[in-house]
Amino acid sequence: MLFRSVANEIRTISLAVDQVRSQSAELAGVIERAETRYRGTGDALHTYAVALQEAQRKHDSAMASARSGSSDLDNASYYRDYYRELAETPGPEQLEMIEKYRHWREKAENAQHDVDVAHQQAAAAYEERDSAALVAMSSIVTRSEEHTSELQSH
Repeated sequence: MLFRSVANEIRTISLAVDQVRSQSAELAGVIERAETRYRGTGDALHTYAVALQEAQRKHDSAMASARSGSSDLDNASYYRDYYRELAETPGPEQLEMIEKYRHWREKAENAQHDVDVAHQQAAAAYEERDSAALVAMSSIVTRSEEHTSELQSH
């Protein structure tokens, strides 16, 4: 009888150990899937952060160029207008004033072009930022949907 009692105890302990092992394996699977999902989300956010920093750097550079170009444009426009008035005045220096007017008109056109390019670069940086955000969101949503379908299948 003692042997049966001990045997029953051992069998009960063995069944409990088997159940703990089974639940441990299942829990390990759940933890592994969660770790994979969160690692993917972290990777997506890291990639976005790098792209965001680069887009911000490009935007800042473009805006600095636009400010500098605007200053150049203001200066060139002032002299263009100044020499235009002098070039329209007949006299011995009229040809020289026409040349100076042309010089400053060209500088103003070039400065305007530089400002326009800088604004286009700033807009492109915003587009890069927005594109990187969409890629990150898509990756995170995909991971979340994969996790949801895994949970539903279990």
